[in-house]
Amino acid sequence: MEKRLVRPEMFTLLLIIVSVISFSAKPVIDVSVTVFGDEAMGKIAQGIALSEVLDTNKFKITLKEALKTLAEELRLQDLLSTENVVLSKEEKIEGKLAIELSIRDAGYKKRYEEYVTNNISGDYIYYSGKYIRVILGERYKYDYEKKTYVRSEEGSYVKGTDGEFYSYFGNFYSRAPHEEIDYYISYSVSLRLSYRFFEENFDISDNFVDNAVISVVEYTYDPYNNKLMREESPVDKIYEVLSSHISNVIYQRIMNSRKLKGEVENVKFPRVIVNIGSQDGVKNGMILGVNDGKNYIAELIVTRAGGDYSECEITYLRKGSQILTGMSVFEKYSDFVLPFGFSMFYIYNSSGEHFAEFSLLGKSLNIHRETVATFDLGMRYSFVEERFKNLVFSFSKNLLFEPVKLKLLSSIIFDYDLEDETFQPVSRIGLETQIGIFAVKFLTDFTFSSYEIGGGISW
Repeated sequence: MEKRLVRPEMFTLLLIIVSVISFSAKPVIDVSVTVFGDEAMGKIAQGIALSEVLDTNKFKITLKEALKTLAEELRLQDLLSTENVVLSKEEKIEGKLAIELSIRDAGYKKRYEEYVTNNISGDYIYYSGKYIRVILGERYKYDYEKKTYVRSEEGSYVKGTDGEFYSYFGNFYSRAPHEEIDYYISYSVSLRLSYRFFEENFDISDNFVDNAVISVVEYTYDPYNNKLMREESPVDKIYEVLSSHISNVIYQRIMNSRKLKGEVENVKFPRVIVNIGSQDGVKNGMILGVNDGKNYIAELIVTRAGGDYSECEITYLRKGSQILTGMSVFEKYSDFVLPFGFSMFYIYNSSGEHFAEFSLLGKSLNIHRETVATFDLGMRYSFVEERFKNLVFSFSKNLLFEPVKLKLLSSIIFDYDLEDETFQPVSRIGLETQIGIFAVKFLTDFTFSSYEIGGGISW
């Protein structure tokens, strides 16, 4: 069993859950933090070469303060409450956040470094994964008339001692072998957040393992005295960086688990007003879904987030459905809709030619995500001449959607002549009917003197 580093301590974090009924009711979250694992921390004080002694109790205090600051700076308020609001300590607690952090391992590692940054007198660059020695202080530019490199203070090239030129604007380095020291900590977190929101109970639980690394002993180069200078991070900074890392990871895990919920308050198509706003964590551009009590029927995008409400635009509405006041809304990711398609047809024309036609379709969709028009780019393979013979540009407009799709077609077909090496355009108009992915189309010219008919699949 792990030895307990500290006793569980309770401290109140001032955090709000919005009440849609009354702003006078401002619930808060009660947080408990427990830290285990002093044996792992103790290894550091015995081995790392620092001028200050690492104090495991001080790390615990710093971590607790970081988690407290997490709430005081309202980082968690994006999940539950209004920004920039300070509550009194007398409010009734409506939720609990319990965190158990176990330090699994901690220690230090030495890193061998052969080069150190030196932008004053460094004569190495790091280029394509390796260090290259260059002529110090010389810059070059490329003269396109003379087709050679010439010296220029404004040039973007440096010359290596190997005679090659390198385009470079990065750091310069000196070769100075040395060892640097990193401090690492591996830990596991178990957390549970329970709270009431919109008269519903929510429970978020999470368990994860993570690690953090900070450089505690580094070296810089003193170009004037031509020597390395040791730089040691203060112990307080080590505690601060590690504690901030842990608290931020906890924050991200909770935020990734959240789901905002609300209700439709008013509908003036295509605008919808919902009863959650910026004080609930809603932001412009957020995607919301609408549920009619049984099924997901619509997608909204937030165009303006007020304090306790948001204005949204409908981006999708299932055909035959209607958004009504009182329907529930919930935060979601935007639906993945691919506005492209593909078609493949077998074509026969009045001249007796046979073709295989392959087209890429760009789709224009309506609010029900039905295809109302397409812009097609295709190629035709002639079975007679055994080559790709035609380039096809087409536009289609849907006249009917259900139960059978009916499209009005117009096409420009470019016939490539091998002997003259020219494209000859021919215009066509016609109709296409489609059931599912199967389609048939008929095209003719404006004089009705020639025609072509084809069948295939279109998606």
